[in-house]
Formats: sequence, structure tokens, C-alpha cells
Amino acid sequence: MPAGFKRVGGAANGLTIAVPQEWIALDLATADVDKELKRTGLSGEALQQAKRSLRSLADNKAIWAADRASVKTSRNGFATNLNGFCQDSEQTPPPADRMIADIKGQLQQFGAKISEAGEVPIDAGKAIRVVYTLPARGIDIRGTQYYVQSPGKTCIVTLSTDQDGRQALFDEIGRTVQPV
Repeated sequence: MPAGFKRVGGAANGLTIAVPQEWIALDLATADVDKELKRTGLSGEALQQAKRSLRSLADNKAIWAADRASVKTSRNGFATNLNGFCQDSEQTPPPADRMIADIKGQLQQFGAKISEAGEVPIDAGKAIRVVYTLPARGIDIRGTQYYVQSPGKTCIVTLSTDQDGRQALFDEIGRTVQPV
């Protein structure tokens, strides 16, 4: 685990991931979303964005984490954040090139522009990593997704920001995804 990071998630979520110590994290498998959001200190549009994204994530027993400080450095008051969850999948994962094509197709349906897509090494083995930009509510969201296969499930971690220069941090976080 990188220095200055903490591990979040667990068996109820199906995965763990390391995030910077100063990030806030919610375990949506067990959390009362409204109560936990009050604890985060987010307010205004950042709080509303978090509420919108957390409702569906709670159904998937996801992990959600955010960098509170990024709200102040964002022109749009957007909190740099991540979510991660696992889904049941085929026992034998499809070939990486087929998964990449499927992921790219899904993202492009939402208007995303993919800049990178491929297989990368992570601490737990390997993952598919897709880097994209997605226009949403007048903001260009810079996203990176990691897809990690384990027997019978696929874990998906999405990192999002509206700021430049966060890719190295996203890659450091993504390297720590571990299905449990």
C-alpha cells in the first residue's frame, strides 16, 4: 500500500482499495447514506452530486471515497472521488480485448471520449484500465475505470475529477484494487 494511504472496503463490498489518508470514505454496504453524508462535511453542489451518485451505488454495496479538499480547488466545486463495486460475472472471464471493446462501446454511448484503454498490472495481478473524458452538466469529467476479474465476479472502480493532473494519483489508487 502506498505511504500515506488507508485501505477501505471489505468482504461486504467484495473489494478493498487504498485511498489517501485525508480522503473521506463511505462503506455503502452498511452505511445510512444520508447520515454518512452529513459526516463528510460536503455542502452545496458537491453534496448534491454525492447524493445523486450514492443512491444507486448503495444498491450495489459499493465503496465511495472523495477528496474534500478538491472541492475548493475545482472551478466547479466538484469533489474528486471514486466508487467501487463488484458484480457477478462469468466464471471464465472473456478475453481482455473483448472486454475492452465492450467497455469502450458502453462509455461511448454516454458520449465519453476514450484516450487510453488496455490491460495494466496491479498489485493483485492485472486489470483493464480505461481513461476517458465525459461531458456532464456542463463539466468535462476526467475518468479512469479499472475492471478487475476474479472467479465469478468483476470489480469495477471508477475515479472521477474535473481537474487536470490527477492521472498519476488515479493510477496509484487503481493499482491497489483487490477483490475479496
